[in-house]
Amino acid sequence: MKIWMAPAGLHIEPAQAKDADTVAKLHAQGFYRGWPREEIAEFLAGKATPAYIACDAKRRIAGFAMLRLAGDEAELITIAVDPKWRGKGVGAALMRAFLADLQFTPVRQLFL
Repeated sequence: MKIWMAPAGLHIEPAQAKDADTVAKLHAQGFYRGWPREEIAEFLAGKATPAYIACDAKRRIAGFAMLRLAGDEAELITIAVDPKWRGKGVGAALMRAFLADLQFTPVRQLFL
């Protein structure tokens, strides 16, 4: 499994289907119209929509980022950080992790 370091004792790893509930709750906290849990679960199950979570050793999720891949392009479709973790570099760490991971793919353009 791929793991990247993050601030405050967190690490970043690929999201899993079992993370759908927590990711949906975080998304709802960060956006006026949060995505339904079912939609998040579909994204997490798809190979074209990789997601990354920032979490502690017990897998308590502090934030996540989700991409959409299409050929040599990628799009950051959403990113959210738990309010108590905001301003601590979690979002930046998530972005560094997925950018590092994209270096090993055909992706040459990223849309935000």
